[in-house]
Amino acid sequence: MSDFRTINFKNLLKSNSVLENINYGKILLYSFAVSIYLPMIFTNIISIILVVYCFFKFNKVGLKTVIKDKFVTLFLLFFLILAFGFLYNIPVVGVFKGMEKKLSFLVLPITIGLIGIKRKDIEIIFMLFFYAGILVTTFAFFKVFLSPLEPLEFKNFINHELSNKVGLHATYLSMFLVLSLAYPLLYLKSLKNNNIKISIYCLSIVCVVYILFLGVRIVWLTLVLLLILSGFYLIRKSVFSKKNIFIASITVIIIPLLIFMVNPLRERLKEMVNYNNEYNTKEVWGGRGIRIMIWESGFQLFKKQPLLGYGSSNAVQTELETVYKENNLGPLLYMMEKNGKTFNPHNQFLSEVLKHGILIGFYYPFVLIFLGKGYYENNSIVGFLFLLITFGVSLTETILELNKGIVFFSFFASILYFSYKHNLNPKSSSRVGLE
Repeated sequence: MSDFRTINFKNLLKSNSVLENINYGKILLYSFAVSIYLPMIFTNIISIILVVYCFFKFNKVGLKTVIKDKFVTLFLLFFLILAFGFLYNIPVVGVFKGMEKKLSFLVLPITIGLIGIKRKDIEIIFMLFFYAGILVTTFAFFKVFLSPLEPLEFKNFINHELSNKVGLHATYLSMFLVLSLAYPLLYLKSLKNNNIKISIYCLSIVCVVYILFLGVRIVWLTLVLLLILSGFYLIRKSVFSKKNIFIASITVIIIPLLIFMVNPLRERLKEMVNYNNEYNTKEVWGGRGIRIMIWESGFQLFKKQPLLGYGSSNAVQTELETVYKENNLGPLLYMMEKNGKTFNPHNQFLSEVLKHGILIGFYYPFVLIFLGKGYYENNSIVGFLFLLITFGVSLTETILELNKGIVFFSFFASILYFSYKHNLNPKSSSRVGLE
């Protein structure tokens, strides 16, 4: 038996094929999926490391090949469109700020294209995204429970009161959780251990409960649509096992039961149905009635500059606030003056048209159509789920004006595209362009 002290660790590391075969690029991508739930500093650091890793790992030939890819070109143009703001008579600070936010449109498609991604990687990413979402939201619940300054009332577990405990907007956290359900819905067939499967299905029900407590109406609708589509899929495939029937029954019972038992959730449902009444606009901040005020103001702006728009998100925001004051929109002005809040267009499609005019402003819908075409041609169910969530949230939020929305969109769009591209052309794996 050899003496432990005589081992040459340097030679051991050199000969260790396990270490040599580790794909550090993919580990960074797995880490990025988890970091989406964390403060932006984590995604920023991982993005920088990804760029440095790809700079030293891949040669110029590989970079040129990836840049020529139609998907990367699509996102490159999406980024460059922002530079049109320099042609407007507006502060350039706002234009630079918009371009800085959307650097992910360059970094993620290029680095993911260089590293390469396979179906198994997608499964790992969604597994980590699912577990991270459960952990982060559970942590938020515990923070409410343990807070000595807040009474244990249901309202403190609802919407922004809950999501703020982990520094996330309720819409984005619930959007992440819905997409994370792709893991239990689509990627458990290869799992042999039934006990682990049952545990994951139980966590899925917990995830649905968390989505309900976050109280984002458009995400609720997306969740209901997802459950309906899942039901049709099970019927079509004739998958009527006791397990599937039990899980479906529990989910169908829990959703209406929770909404009608928990008063704040019931009120949020009321806002969605009865949106144009005095209660909604004067007592419920952020309800659908408030959004209609914002959208009407946005359409007023659009009529003034339909072809060219206003150049940047900052310029649009300034013009919108002027319209709010001109129209004397009390609820909006009250929140602006009392809490210093700003109300953006709350619709990504409207925001794009207001920034760039009617022609260039339709580039975002074109990107979604491009993605949808790829998902259809490759029978990507998870791709359609991602597209459904993105489209739905874009109707009520400016998903591409906030950092979390930008990294979410560019990351998942990139990994889904390059995963099915790899399936079509297995030779274009992560070895492309290696030194």
